[in-house]
Amino acid sequence: MTGIPTTLLNYLSNRYELQYTLYDYLYRNGYSDVTAAAISSYEIDEDTRTATITFTLSDGSSLTGIYSRDDNSYSYQ
Repeated sequence: MTGIPTTLLNYLSNRYELQYTLYDYLYRNGYSDVTAAAISSYEIDEDTRTATITFTLSDGSSLTGIYSRDDNSYSYQ
């Protein structure tokens, strides 16, 4: 994974959880051709304590992830 901005990195509890959960999601959902992911944009919402992260995948597609700071969880769509 490339392109993790410092501000986002500081907001996340653990950068490796972001990587592991993303790659787990990709594996479980049939993204077998994806070999890399880059963060193309992100937005932190202090009110909801979430970060919405847009990834560009090596197969040309994009994916959105949402990090919830309150329960330290990730979801992808």
